[in-house]
Amino acid sequence: MGSVKAVLIGTVSASRKRVCWALRLSSGRILAAPPQVLKTAVKPMAVSRKVLPISRKMYFCNVGSTGGLHTNTIDLAQLVGHLIRTMKVLIVGSGGREHALTWKIAQSDRLTKLYCAPGNAGTAAIAENVNIDAEDLPGLLDFARQQSINLTIIGPEDPLCAGVVDLFTAAGLRIFGPSSGAARIEGDKAYAKQFMKSAAIPTAEARIFDNYEQAREYVATRDSALVVKASGLAKGKGVLVCSEPAEALLALDKIMIEKQFGAAGDKVVVEERLTGPEVSIHALVDGRNVYVLEPTQDHKPIGEGDTGPNTGGMGAYSPAAILDDSTMRQVCSEILVPAVDAMTRREIRS
Repeated sequence: MGSVKAVLIGTVSASRKRVCWALRLSSGRILAAPPQVLKTAVKPMAVSRKVLPISRKMYFCNVGSTGGLHTNTIDLAQLVGHLIRTMKVLIVGSGGREHALTWKIAQSDRLTKLYCAPGNAGTAAIAENVNIDAEDLPGLLDFARQQSINLTIIGPEDPLCAGVVDLFTAAGLRIFGPSSGAARIEGDKAYAKQFMKSAAIPTAEARIFDNYEQAREYVATRDSALVVKASGLAKGKGVLVCSEPAEALLALDKIMIEKQFGAAGDKVVVEERLTGPEVSIHALVDGRNVYVLEPTQDHKPIGEGDTGPNTGGMGAYSPAAILDDSTMRQVCSEILVPAVDAMTRREIRS
């Protein structure tokens, strides 16, 4: 770290009451620095809006209000190390997923403050809950700015599909999650089906309908088990697995006529029912690279022995031993890589 090269960036707010600091490393990475961090290491000075260069490995310069050059001795390696370790984190959501994220992130020795918005009783015991709804995007952005949040992590699908990552990114704030374009693959099952077909990704045969009568007519001609899905977001509950076409007709009634899932059921996907064990593969993607995480299995049906309607999840475990190395390589080559390639061709930022 002693030979690190960096640029110290100083800006003054319009009111000239607040100084904001950051370090841009030679790799391009930017580390935000709260004013109090630098005040412990350097003499407070007026700064310009210019980019201020490091004069030597262990020194930095900035320009005073008189235009004179001021050089302060500072252990840059120590400062960068401090910035890397200093993390204020905001987790968005209120479910079990967010509770698990909070529990794990709270164990990091780099963490200085952890917030959850809105959080739940479980997160309240670990972090500070904030009364901001997960879908209140302007409220989340304002809070992140006011509290100088270093990293925001989004749990639920709804704010992702609504564009919270795009909003934070445009504001220059670090956030973990897919853009609204990438999140559409999760938020719109009809779009996801079309996306997979266009990218030659293996998927169950399906038809898409936004007309109830046409959907009924199609289902009535089938003679095998079907799955009926509300195309929009339905908290993980909008998939009805049917053992015969008669059940699929009832599923259409629930989704398109009774509106059990609201506007999410304005369009439906009717597809063939696949059988066999189910496994989930998650990966971190930056637009070019794919980092595959451990496989997981979750249990969706509400009843014992995988019976009853689907839920948002009745529990999960990882790693899933049913997935061998050969199948994992197939998943990577036939699903993950083609998906990332297709997003790149469509200019969808992950």
